[in-house]
Amino acid sequence: MIKTAYTIDLRPQLPFYTTGNRYQTDPPRNVGYTLILLHATGLHKETWEPVIQLLFGLSSKHSAPQGTIREAWAIECPNHGQSAVLNEKELEHTCTEEWDGWIYPRAVHAFLASSPSGLNLSEHKFIVAGHSMGGNAAVLLTALTPQLHIESVVLLDGTIASKSPERDHMDIILAQLVWPKPDVWRSRKDALRWHSSAPGFKSWDKAALELFVEYGLKAHPASKYPPPFTFKGVTLACNKSYEAACYRAKTHQEEAWEQLQHLHAYGPPVHVILSEKDEFSGAKLKQALLKGKYRGGAASVQYVENTSHMFPQQRPEATARALWKAIQASSERTPAAKL
Repeated sequence: MIKTAYTIDLRPQLPFYTTGNRYQTDPPRNVGYTLILLHATGLHKETWEPVIQLLFGLSSKHSAPQGTIREAWAIECPNHGQSAVLNEKELEHTCTEEWDGWIYPRAVHAFLASSPSGLNLSEHKFIVAGHSMGGNAAVLLTALTPQLHIESVVLLDGTIASKSPERDHMDIILAQLVWPKPDVWRSRKDALRWHSSAPGFKSWDKAALELFVEYGLKAHPASKYPPPFTFKGVTLACNKSYEAACYRAKTHQEEAWEQLQHLHAYGPPVHVILSEKDEFSGAKLKQALLKGKYRGGAASVQYVENTSHMFPQQRPEATARALWKAIQASSERTPAAKL
């Protein structure tokens, strides 16, 4: 697998940098779908790498040009991962109360429109897949202009919901989870040891945990202090304040919900992949994703067995198989000549 990293200055559209990785098969392909992969709150773009590697393996066994994968792009939310490090100064002023849910999709749109390194992506046929918060961003991305050539959207436990008591309850749960969690470790080795046995992380695949420790953490701010005050530990790249600001943002929620209803009614089709277990009492919210308010509904629905909300990190192989099925379902609606 060939990996190429890009950093894009989003100004004037947004006052941030964002980073994205392009993943290609070796040798690269020039036919098939281009996947756009959007991560969950608190994670980072590299979290998709185990899933991408497995998807490329599935695609390599697919003989027909229709339904294959050309390449994949994992694009980061500007207050997460490496992007948060680049935007540290700007985030001190813009990520204090609420993190507008439109920022991530607008960053993705600006990133793709920038033609990174002169690449012309206008001819690519996109499938946009988003996990959790990334599902919100995937749906909102379809509303931005100029419109991208999006063939389908895949929601992996997407957190899209209209105003309801169930959504209010979910907000309470998230607020209580984010603030008490540890966020400083003496080294990445210590961080990996802690996460390997911590609730919420110990069920993760080993590769996903190692990627989180490498890309989801950053040098502690005190590492810049001179001796004897220096501290060479690590902390969260998307710190607890940034994460909580994402949860508090609500202005985009109703817009994302209405856009999802538009997609259910008029397309492009929406495929839904859900965890088998529901540790946050959100079953009713998940089921609401499947039905169109006006007409239509999810084009396909799958459940990933023996998983909870973080299933792309827990079972990347099963996640890749589910995504592959969604890609094949998308190709069945698309004439071969279009790929």
